Amino acid sequence: MTIDMTNSPLPPPDSNGIISLFQDELSPENNQRNRSFSRSAWVYDLMQEYFVRPHIHKVDPCQHRKTVKAILAPAKNKRVLDIACGTGSAIQYLDRSHRYTGLDLSYRMLKRAVKKGAKKNFSSMQFIQANAEQQHFPEHCFDLIVMDTALHMIPNYQAAIGQIARVLDPQGVFICSTPAMGINAEFDVVWSKMAGKRGIHSFCIADLEKVCFQHQLSFEQYAVNGGMIYFKARKIEF
Repeated sequence: MTIDMTNSPLPPPDSNGIISLFQDELSPENNQRNRSFSRSAWVYDLMQEYFVRPHIHKVDPCQHRKTVKAILAPAKNKRVLDIACGTGSAIQYLDRSHRYTGLDLSYRMLKRAVKKGAKKNFSSMQFIQANAEQQHFPEHCFDLIVMDTALHMIPNYQAAIGQIARVLDPQGVFICSTPAMGINAEFDVVWSKMAGKRGIHSFCIADLEKVCFQHQLSFEQYAVNGGMIYFKARKIEF
């Protein structure tokens, strides 16, 4: 297995290569997210590429791919946690030397991610159906944590950041891309009309900085693209 769970061993994966760690009932918000992602799993990648990114996030999809690749591709031989991995879109940018863990709410999304992971042929890999707000990993067990275009959809994103800070190695890095208000006027107009109706967050850069600092994480803006910000966070040394 990718992660040493000596004190809390993981159950074996099922026939599709997925480990379920659901221990408590999901919140109504997460239940709704799970149902929505399960319905759209088969077309999710196309929706992101041709509709969500260009028309809602006001992002250049080609530039998004280049930015994510530039951040992720140089890392080698890391213990990687891909939170809200969805269909595994970040896998293509990660080196095959990694020990990879993909985590998502949606079983159907994970089934697609498993296929991408198999093609990548990681040093080792595991796919876990679980809630980003309530992770069951030991402290400091990941060197690289990735979250691509998902933080705004996690109901209690503060709890998710807290879990990231807990499981991140002291020398590790958290890399995140997320829509944020205040960096693109065209995006702000679209987002302000739809975010409340869809129950997704409308945070700004200051909100992201604040939640990182609350959990003793630094905040480093890497790039922007339309309404998307890309940032890195590391544990703050005292």
